[in-house]
Amino acid sequence: MVVRSTAMLSVAAIVVSAVAAPAFDEPQLPTSVLTVADPRIAEASGLSLSGDGKRYYTSGDARGDAEVYVIGERGATHLTLTLPPGSNEDWEDIATFRSSDGRGYIYVADMGDAYFIRRDKGLPARTTFRIVRMDEPSADKEGSQDAAGVVSYPVQYSDKAARNSESLLVQPGTGRVFTLDKTEKPEQRASLWMAPATLEERRVNVMRRVVAHVPVLKASGAAFSPTGDRIVVRNGEKAYVWRVKNDDVAAAFKGKPIEVDLPSQRQGEGITFSADGHALLVNSEGPKQPIWRVPLPKAADTETPVVPLESTGGAESGGGSRDMLMIAIAAGSGLLAIGLITVNVGRIRRARRSGTVPSAVAGNDYRAG
Repeated sequence: MVVRSTAMLSVAAIVVSAVAAPAFDEPQLPTSVLTVADPRIAEASGLSLSGDGKRYYTSGDARGDAEVYVIGERGATHLTLTLPPGSNEDWEDIATFRSSDGRGYIYVADMGDAYFIRRDKGLPARTTFRIVRMDEPSADKEGSQDAAGVVSYPVQYSDKAARNSESLLVQPGTGRVFTLDKTEKPEQRASLWMAPATLEERRVNVMRRVVAHVPVLKASGAAFSPTGDRIVVRNGEKAYVWRVKNDDVAAAFKGKPIEVDLPSQRQGEGITFSADGHALLVNSEGPKQPIWRVPLPKAADTETPVVPLESTGGAESGGGSRDMLMIAIAAGSGLLAIGLITVNVGRIRRARRSGTVPSAVAGNDYRAG
């Protein structure tokens, strides 16, 4: 009896492991979380998420209005933030940042080359750019209003060259701003650039090269994870995820990225992390385009717990009960598996006595007794 019980428990353990493991290891398919309803958002450039994960921020591209759109969970535009005329020469990406005092900000990268506009006007290639910052609106705001707290920071690359960037990164905790070149040909090298620790409104802020080569061709968007433990860069087909240790962004790009396939899109542009850090969110140019949620594989998933903004009790208020729930579920799964195995073993023994083996288990060699 001891031998039989031990064997049965061992089989149960294997079954429980086999049932539980795939939930973490099997790749999950992307899902469309909403379709953008606003016809004004036909050239969405960039994507960012509010801290509570319930609102999406995007903006128009070159030739578009200087407006930031706040999209709700069902795809409708709840709020339009209007900025001063001339603020948008070529907006290319958007990011959100929360300061240590809890205030939220939206950053927009006016970092595109505005190539066609400048060509048509006979202007030289663009060599001066802007980072625009504004206050993040409260969740109850609706309609249209002027953006609050707008500050425009002039920036220029240290080599004073004409460049094109569609990727903006604002580091959680530090607030440091990074941009990444968009390259069009494999032989071109995309550099990562870092702004000064403190941006100034009344003088040119010089962007310094910190990584000479980021191996992403045609990068169209980038983002930090909510806790800053990862960076993602995307192009039209793939996302590339790097882990960040000790806030060292330059060191992170020295490692090999984890590649994540993205869903087919009309012209994939923006990317950000979900509020819980377990998935990527991506959008596209074109009218009535979906925003996709792309679950991350385990190798690219978060190692740092993300505390939702709406949580007020901290780890002690909810963590213990959630842990007990998970333990109860695991224990229940184990008991269920043991019960099923016991029933099946009994059925097999009875079948052997009668000379018939149920078709569901024929071919399996069960030697329980």
